[in-house]
Amino acid sequence: MNNAKHPFDEADDADLLARMQRAPEVLEELKPLLAADGIDIHDLPNVDPDELSAAMTRAIERHQLEAHTPVGDARALTIDTVRDISEALYRQKTVQAEQILRSLQLEPTPSLPSTTHVSGLTLETLDSIYTNTKLRTALGIVRLPELSDATQAAAQDIQRAAMQGHAFHGRDNMVTTHGAHEIQRAALYLFAATAQAIAEHSKLQYKAVVTQLLESHTNPDQSA
Repeated sequence: MNNAKHPFDEADDADLLARMQRAPEVLEELKPLLAADGIDIHDLPNVDPDELSAAMTRAIERHQLEAHTPVGDARALTIDTVRDISEALYRQKTVQAEQILRSLQLEPTPSLPSTTHVSGLTLETLDSIYTNTKLRTALGIVRLPELSDATQAAAQDIQRAAMQGHAFHGRDNMVTTHGAHEIQRAALYLFAATAQAIAEHSKLQYKAVVTQLLESHTNPDQSA
């Protein structure tokens, strides 16, 4: 799924069944998640409307979480890609970083993760960093490079949300405001700048800090 508004979002009980029947391709994607709640998509008219609505809400939330949360080999590939982009930004090789960004697609390839996996992992990591009280001093000064007004605004919104631990779960609202591409781009620029601030404060190599942040979400700055 992409970041567009889900066809079942904000559907009331009266028209939920009709909406579901008009979007069979999306319903098929949700089939295993609904089945886990005891809902048979081929017998929807006989399902209690309240039960159906609750099951759909849970299925959509789980589906969106899975779309933005890479696991296994997909996670390893996503980590490698975010690391490559952030290191290029750190070394001021902006053209190289932007080339990687532009090559990302909605669906993953054998060599590149999906756009949703990159955004999801980056926002998830930023939440972990900015809610880590041990890193508070290191994050006192995070210097973003010169960015367009649009990217700057998106990065500021992401940073504010991450401080509350809400960047990952608030991504849909931020995408509605800024657009999916801008959120992905801003998140990566913010992550690179944040990792640099931690590296400088802790006097550790940037690459080591990035690796630890992405792979473990633990504090690389033991002196903070």
